[in-house]
Amino acid sequence: MRVHVVLGFDITFPVSCVSQLDNVGEVVIYVPDTPNPRSEEALKSFEEYLKEKNISFEIVRLNPCDYNGIFEVILKLSENDVICFGSGMRSLSLMLILACFVSSIPCYVKVLNEALGKCMDIKFPIQPLKREEAIALALALTKGSVSPQDLEEYGLGRKTSWKVLNKLVDQGLLIKVKKGQYKASSVPWRPRT
Repeated sequence: MRVHVVLGFDITFPVSCVSQLDNVGEVVIYVPDTPNPRSEEALKSFEEYLKEKNISFEIVRLNPCDYNGIFEVILKLSENDVICFGSGMRSLSLMLILACFVSSIPCYVKVLNEALGKCMDIKFPIQPLKREEAIALALALTKGSVSPQDLEEYGLGRKTSWKVLNKLVDQGLLIKVKKGQYKASSVPWRPRT
């Protein structure tokens, strides 16, 4: 398995993410192209950790303010790679996420949070939803179920509400519980466990 990590001043999250995964064969480490003494120290520590675990690695230096970095990342991505998200420079992390989104390369993003640790996992590609579909899915997830009447409260017409709900059933995102009542069946991410 290939893992992509944005590294900042601290190796806690990258180490945590890599240690949670099985069969890590290679880690691609993204750092800003302008070295900083603190980030270079973290990079050395992370390199030592990976060497101890017998995991090969590659260091990629990117300009955090150049959108071409997104395309450099796309060239590094392979199907079903894992991206550890939650550490390092935000703009570099955003480049990794956008590379998954733009390229439609199947990849898996592990989102970590300083206060909570593991936060959520997102599997790409995510099928983009229209606004009314996103509202229906959001209602099903937050309220437990959604009905055409719920969508009408958000300004959708009755006929449009039924079309949206049926489309989401066809896509496998909603399940019909009973006439006029639907619940979420799956989403492209898993909540924190």
